[in-house]
Amino acid sequence: MPDTATVVDALGSLVVFGPNQAGAYRELAAGVSKQLGEDVPTRLTQWLVNWAESPGAGLVILTGNAGTGKTAATEHFCRALGETLPDTDAMTELAGAYIVKDASGIGSRQERAAMFMRAMKKRHEGKVLLCVNEGILRDAAEDLSSTTPLIRSGLDAALSNGAHTNDGITVLNLNRQRLTGKIMWNQLVDYVTQEELWSGCKDCPGDEDENACPMRANASALRQPYARHVLRRLLQVCSGEMTPTIRELLSLIAYAVVGTGQIESHTHTWTCREIVQRYRDRGHTEFTADSAFFNLVLGEGIDDETRERSPLLDALRRLACGSSSDLQVDGWLRDPTQMPEESRALSGPPPLDKTQPLSGSKSHLDRVRTEIGERSFAEIGEIAAISEDHNQVQACIKALVKGSPAAVTSWRRRILFEAAAELNGPDHAVARLTSLTFATELLVLAETVAKGGRPLDSLIELVSGLNFLATGQPTSADGLIVPDPASLFARRPGAFRPALPAFVAARIPVARLRLGVPDRGIVEDFIDVDHVEVTLSIDSIPEPRLTIGPRLFQAISEARIYRGPVGHGAAEMTDLRSFYGRLADLDDLERERYPLVADPSQTGFVQVQPPIPQQ
Repeated sequence: MPDTATVVDALGSLVVFGPNQAGAYRELAAGVSKQLGEDVPTRLTQWLVNWAESPGAGLVILTGNAGTGKTAATEHFCRALGETLPDTDAMTELAGAYIVKDASGIGSRQERAAMFMRAMKKRHEGKVLLCVNEGILRDAAEDLSSTTPLIRSGLDAALSNGAHTNDGITVLNLNRQRLTGKIMWNQLVDYVTQEELWSGCKDCPGDEDENACPMRANASALRQPYARHVLRRLLQVCSGEMTPTIRELLSLIAYAVVGTGQIESHTHTWTCREIVQRYRDRGHTEFTADSAFFNLVLGEGIDDETRERSPLLDALRRLACGSSSDLQVDGWLRDPTQMPEESRALSGPPPLDKTQPLSGSKSHLDRVRTEIGERSFAEIGEIAAISEDHNQVQACIKALVKGSPAAVTSWRRRILFEAAAELNGPDHAVARLTSLTFATELLVLAETVAKGGRPLDSLIELVSGLNFLATGQPTSADGLIVPDPASLFARRPGAFRPALPAFVAARIPVARLRLGVPDRGIVEDFIDVDHVEVTLSIDSIPEPRLTIGPRLFQAISEARIYRGPVGHGAAEMTDLRSFYGRLADLDDLERERYPLVADPSQTGFVQVQPPIPQQ
């Protein structure tokens, strides 16, 4: 059982990036609810509660990876029936309904097939709720394909579209659930950081000054609108290449509050007792930006092996937040007079009557550990710029460029999360201080398309970038150029090798192209979705379609603007070749009478005339 004597203990048990996984299991997390309150209501849990309280019958199958909330949703369903979550994984009857909380706990493949057959029969008598991992569900679909093909068809449709319902059977793919929608996201952050949770413990140094306790300061910072909005944007970008589970999201937010930023234990989290002891021994200087939320939320303090095992942490690391220089933000450290007032307050500027180091520091968020002691960002910048003491200058320069993270990296991250307004808003700040400089443009485009908008300018820009990747010609006047598959597959789109002349299979007018979002239709009735991708298709034909995520959008935008090789994203380039190959096979495309060649060295196309037959 996780130790949840305090809120800090409860948050520590939620952090599943270390070997302590107790808080990840629903059956062991009662103490977490006792400290943090009831779960955040998701669309799935609300729908299941409504279904449990309604008349009628049917079979609902929840499939998805571990941590997507299947067991939590089942518990809410059981509560709506006036029952508790079953202790066994086998099919259990509760108040006239039948529940399987984890089909993987049923011994053999034959026993699971029998359970599915029973569920298919019982769906006509009452409600049946099954929680099944995708692999087990696929096995069952194959075993029962001859007798109950509805399972196979429902699985295939749900994996593609997120949800499918037919003949009393509803299959929901929770791997398509995204909890970064604005309302859901704010509820998740509030669940961990709500002010009433952080009243302090016995002898808490934060009782006199909230910023004296790094955990309370982190929680307070994450309650601010800009910080949580920037974090949401980063996670939306990450979810374009992986789907963060609710378990991972809660773990990340909890770690951002109570993580140490140093590998001192297996859990990598503070305890109240440690904070009190360390503050008593060293005071404010014990806590630095190593334990700041803007570093912890990016996985700092977690060893590389653990980060590589977490798709979410790995995706966050690839964003390289704060790793690239920004002349304006970096210049604020060297010359504070150019710094806006809001940013200057974040640097820990000393007052005019400064008498001792750190006299201007407000919290651990603006302090960095150096060889000459703890210094605020403002002090480091001042010493490095104008001090005549060589040793102090070298110590500050070393702190600025070395370390994990370096002081200048921490500074950029703090500006990103807390002073994004000074950089023309959070979206521009994310574009400037991360590696995917066009990702927020895609997020805005996806939101527009999801609301029914048809942004012609964005469509034309996408066509122009795609044409350059495929043929080396950044034009949209001729519509989407579909190269002959043999020409396209001879090179990787966007490769550093210059594009060679390519035969053109067809040209699709822009008027026939449509932008959409992947998660539409009934899936929005059952689970929470957040649109972070767009799809490109022809007319109203569902296939072929190209799903454009953040990294492919980055490549397309770079190709359109810089008209040079992008050279990254092997998976995305493979998707491109597959899309163009399927386009070339469409029957209703208007073919050229004579072969055309797209030659990057020339403007327009070269028409290949057939040879004149000799008499």
